[in-house]
Amino acid sequence: MGAVNCYVVRTGRDVVLIDPGWSSEVARTALDRHLVNLGLTYRAIDLILVTHHHYDHFSQAVDLRAQFDIPIAVGHGEQHSLRASLGEGSGYHAQNERLRRWGAVDLAEEAAAYRSTEREGSLPTGLADRWIEEGAIIGGIRALASPGHTRGHITFVLDEPRVAFTGDHLLTHIVSGTGIERVPAEFPVREQLASLRRTARDLEGYALAPAHGWVEPDVADRSVEVIAHHERRIAELREAVHAAGSCTALQIAESRTWTRRSLRFAEVGLLRRVAAISEIGMHLDELVARGELARISSARGFVYRAA
Repeated sequence: MGAVNCYVVRTGRDVVLIDPGWSSEVARTALDRHLVNLGLTYRAIDLILVTHHHYDHFSQAVDLRAQFDIPIAVGHGEQHSLRASLGEGSGYHAQNERLRRWGAVDLAEEAAAYRSTEREGSLPTGLADRWIEEGAIIGGIRALASPGHTRGHITFVLDEPRVAFTGDHLLTHIVSGTGIERVPAEFPVREQLASLRRTARDLEGYALAPAHGWVEPDVADRSVEVIAHHERRIAELREAVHAAGSCTALQIAESRTWTRRSLRFAEVGLLRRVAAISEIGMHLDELVARGELARISSARGFVYRAA
């Protein structure tokens, strides 16, 4: 996911930059070149909109603000994780605690000891100049709250022509992860599904302009596909718990093979293992929220069984 689609939108007198990408020489050189091709300079940009706080969307925005004094606008719900990134809470402590709750105590310890890569550790961060609320019109672009990938994720909607800049809420070639942030929501899968149902209902006929991958003709079609993906995952996990009688998220992860190489769970890299446990745990918790599973606290973390 190294490449990020950055969009330049002119609405009336405003020029808006959406998701300018990584803080890196390669990304900056590419952006410089494309702005020249459009006949624009950075001084012509009135505002930077960022769909969510992840470094690959936000960090170059911080650089551009520092150099050209361009204001940054981000969803209000991103405050939790952005503030955490600035202080002693800059690690993923809440995520690590969830790993323990899902039965992956050793993995939580390994993740807690993990240090960001040199690249990520040196990337700039900060707070937004404007925190966007649902329904706001910023630079002629409408803000549609789409939490799930992160708590404050925003889809930016242009009504003429009909285009939705979906960030990582909707991608065209893969299904993006859920609840990937320093301070996650309690039930991020529930939020993700609600957001997907909303974009399926409200953005039919809008072109899908994602942060990664290619543009597709209809947001609603892709939203329906991703909803179906999550529901299949939920059904598979329900069946796994029923078959086992009771189990932890870790036990489900260890019972499967991973990646195209069919590796055992223990053979997969740290970040993939964290992602795997998190996806399983969050979907199990959605089944608990639906009343289809019970969740019992134990010395080895949450144990799930039929309700």
